[in-house]
Amino acid sequence: MTLELSTSTTPLDSLLEKLNLERLDRDLFLGDPGEGQFRLFGGMVAAQAVAAAYRTVPGHGVAAEPEASGDGQAASLHSMHAYFLRPGRYDTPVRYVVYRIRDGRSFTTRDVVAHQAGEAIFNLSCSFVKPEEGVSHQEAAPSLPGPEGLPAWEFMRPDRHEEREMMERWERQSPIEMRTVDAGGGKRQTAGGKEQTAKGKGRAADGEEQTAGGKRQTAKGKGRAADGEGQTAKGKDDDIPRRRVWIRPRGELPDVEAVHAAVLAYASDMGLIATAHITHNLPRPSAGHSRFMGASASLDHAMWFHRPPRFDGWMLYTSESPIAHAARAMIYAQMWREDGVLVASVVQEGLIRIPKA
Repeated sequence: MTLELSTSTTPLDSLLEKLNLERLDRDLFLGDPGEGQFRLFGGMVAAQAVAAAYRTVPGHGVAAEPEASGDGQAASLHSMHAYFLRPGRYDTPVRYVVYRIRDGRSFTTRDVVAHQAGEAIFNLSCSFVKPEEGVSHQEAAPSLPGPEGLPAWEFMRPDRHEEREMMERWERQSPIEMRTVDAGGGKRQTAGGKEQTAKGKGRAADGEEQTAGGKRQTAKGKGRAADGEGQTAKGKDDDIPRRRVWIRPRGELPDVEAVHAAVLAYASDMGLIATAHITHNLPRPSAGHSRFMGASASLDHAMWFHRPPRFDGWMLYTSESPIAHAARAMIYAQMWREDGVLVASVVQEGLIRIPKA
């Protein structure tokens, strides 16, 4: 079974077409990365790898296996762990080899290796689980402004005077709409002047963090500076780089779980590493530059789906980078539905090299 695509050429239609992999053999698939500039977007490879893995799991609508699971319940993707091994390229097909590691009563495990031009560029291990009753709890969702009326997220900070044509072209071509809560460049403040944390403790408008006992004291000094700048190596500021954006597909996804999972994987890598850029004032691309100055790339990427994957509307995507050292930054992120349900958690390690003089 394949996806029925419309004849329109919207960015979302283009992405869905690329997720409709050609099956070359039982566990071998061919993906078209499409056209583009610079290196291949890692989220595309991750999304196609997820689509390939789903194609080998019994009970899923994109291309269900002939054999059915014993209880008739299909397993849903609940975790994925990936390594970006080499930069990929556009305009060159990607072969996805799926390894059936385990087919159990509750859990199904798949490994997927993506090859391009004879070399492995990406490795994915993912696990699927059948639904069952059990313990359930979650922290409260952040209290932040909704997506309506917020500006589009820009992968370069406004104070960097980015090239408008480049940014507008990126927005037009993206299958995912993104709106930023942090239009001011990462300051943690809502329209009401205070941010409500998961535990219900507010933040004062002047930037000092309130706890039950008063102002928060950091290990090496006093708390947050009022200007919202990030944490320094000396600990003068207890803040860390943060990004909060609203994301949604630019259109309606088909009612196929594999597609929702793949598109969520795609969106999870969009600008995530930019979270760690906020406090370092790194150079951005400018007119006449064919690539970013320095080097920035995803190294490994993990994602946990706390519920069967669905991407039907706006999702709040929050991220923070508590540590960066030796050119590597760690980023923790969460995806929340508008009704406050935590859908997924994401962890990424990224490479950020400062350009040499």
